[in-house]
Amino acid sequence: MGMGPLENAVVDAAAEAVAAKAAVGGVGVGGSYAVLQCGEDSEYVRKAYGGYFEVFRALLAEDGERWRVYRAVRGELPGEEEAAGIDGFVISGSCSDAHADDPWIVALVDLIRRQNAAGKRILGVCFGHQVPPPSSSSFAMDTKGVQV
Repeated sequence: MGMGPLENAVVDAAAEAVAAKAAVGGVGVGGSYAVLQCGEDSEYVRKAYGGYFEVFRALLAEDGERWRVYRAVRGELPGEEEAAGIDGFVISGSCSDAHADDPWIVALVDLIRRQNAAGKRILGVCFGHQVPPPSSSSFAMDTKGVQV
């Protein structure tokens, strides 16, 4: 399921980010990162960009970093030992309710709570920003109560 105009803006921003990095020749510091994909790829993004994982990677990755995708919506998550070797996590958007008790969401929330407690970097997008523990000191609230 696509997101329409918003989807196009996201993928256009990803393409611009790739071009900007190529022009600047940015150098990353390494690290290992995972996208926890919480929804299926839309047909458009799959055909145009290879999927949402590639969009996130184009926007966020720096030279020398290792990135991989776990399809959380299908129950694919890193095990404890594997997660310990990952420096940061990106939790994608989803059409699902972040507070539902679907088995994959319960497992995702558990993983994110443990990784947050371990001091890992976590970026949540849309659905993903609702998943991490809101009481965490690593999340800021603006004056209107919006979690950023």
